[in-house]
Amino acid sequence: DRFNMHAERIHRVCVDLEAGSHMVLALSMPALSDVLLEECPEAQNIARISLPRRVSVKHRDLEFQENLVCFADSRLFGVFTFPFIAGDPETALDTPYSVVLTEETAAKYFGEKNPIGQTVRIGGGADYAVTGVVKNIPSNSHFRFAMARSFATLYAENRRDMENWLNIQYYTYVLLAENAKPADLERKFPGIIDKYMGQSLKSIGGTLKLFLQP
Repeated sequence: DRFNMHAERIHRVCVDLEAGSHMVLALSMPALSDVLLEECPEAQNIARISLPRRVSVKHRDLEFQENLVCFADSRLFGVFTFPFIAGDPETALDTPYSVVLTEETAAKYFGEKNPIGQTVRIGGGADYAVTGVVKNIPSNSHFRFAMARSFATLYAENRRDMENWLNIQYYTYVLLAENAKPADLERKFPGIIDKYMGQSLKSIGGTLKLFLQP
């Protein structure tokens, strides 16, 4: 991941969960990110991304099975260095049903045409507007995508689920502030978990700890 401009400051939030069985996960809950940004100056920026899935993608007469389709936070491009060829990285994933493609994926569906503003139908369901094209993800990235749908789509479709603190199935990445150390942020995790998850964990007889992974 060294191609990222601030690679040494990027950490993934991981979960150590005890709830009937013991699990250590590289995943966390999407509701966490806004809290960290609001309450922890150590977190300069935060991005969330879903596990990639294989889904059908269609544009007019073209249809392919894409292996690396994910949902990504609008802040993804403020944490990771994925240069844009077309579109605005600051707004590309702001709205529901928007999608950013890699250069290779855009060429497959649109050839040499400008894909911005075109639509693709993903998973046989909704149409997504193409709002950005990024250079192909380097092979030494620990995660890759062909298409990144906006995280705002998940909130539009099921906000209650996304705000559920027991919904632990998304990657969360923190770009630490320039002078912050991982331990500075980790010290605040127990208080955040107690504040926002204390009652939920008590009701299931569980415990949960967060930690950072470079």
